[in-house]
Amino acid sequence: MATKDTKWRRFIEAPRKAGQLWIYLGLIPALGIAIDQFLKWKVLDFFNKTYGVPVDLCARPNAPHTLHELPGLMDLNLSCNYGISWGMLGGANEFKRWGLAAFAIIVSILLAWLLVKTKDRLSSLSFALILAGSIGNVIDRVRYGAVVDFIDFSSLKFNFIFNPADVFITMGVIGMLAAVLLGADTQAGKPAQK
Repeated sequence: MATKDTKWRRFIEAPRKAGQLWIYLGLIPALGIAIDQFLKWKVLDFFNKTYGVPVDLCARPNAPHTLHELPGLMDLNLSCNYGISWGMLGGANEFKRWGLAAFAIIVSILLAWLLVKTKDRLSSLSFALILAGSIGNVIDRVRYGAVVDFIDFSSLKFNFIFNPADVFITMGVIGMLAAVLLGADTQAGKPAQK
């Protein structure tokens, strides 16, 4: 009977099967983008109906945060990120909006190229998740001028507000690190190829 470690190693080492590229390059990113955009739309609609916050809130420079407390550990805190991750490069302006959107599009093209070139399943899945998150956030930037963030765990002393696209990107990065670290570990035990 295979141990959990052996099953995990098999998943990491397993090559992506022929004909599965469409799943990683098409289906997974499309599902991730759909989930991200649907949840953002529902949250914007909720804040519009509950608090009268305009749906195009992020199209306005320096839009204020709107907090909706939920029971439990998470709150909804509608905010617009005009900069990059973790609130860096904040402040709204059109040059930054379109510059960051163009940069994200270039990164998405690079991610798609890397996804085509990679052959193992874990790396393929990781690139697909990062691609979904990147495209989800660039859609916000083009559509609203800023990325729509709303997931707030500040009750746990995590003082960053994020969105589903950010979750996909984080999961993808963790997957890539696992693929590199564990893949390197398995490669170390194999004889060198000539």
